[in-house]
Amino acid sequence: MKKILWVIVLNFILIGESNAQNDCLKMLEEYIPDDDAIKVAHLTDKKLTFYINNIRNMKDKDIVEFGFNQSMTNLMEKKYNCPKIKFVKAYDSSGIPQPVKINGILLKDYDNQLIVSEK
Repeated sequence: MKKILWVIVLNFILIGESNAQNDCLKMLEEYIPDDDAIKVAHLTDKKLTFYINNIRNMKDKDIVEFGFNQSMTNLMEKKYNCPKIKFVKAYDSSGIPQPVKINGILLKDYDNQLIVSEK
């Protein structure tokens, strides 16, 4: 009886983690194409990194002004069960793209995309 109970509990835990990942992914698939401020969202099992278009009118803008702050992090982590979230500027203050590669492709070659990787 105890073994059956543990199997049931374990299934709920595993299904819950799977649904959590699906909730986050579903939200991102709807959100990312509509938000031009996001250059790339990179989702892995352990973290979600947003690369934010921080250059506006040829000036470096603070991404917190766009709403990419702790409040947004808390909402996405709690409501959609997203993994640890990090917001990063996609460009330096001179407008040069950050030298980041995702799946072997430079950040500058992506545009308003969601990338899902297993890492």
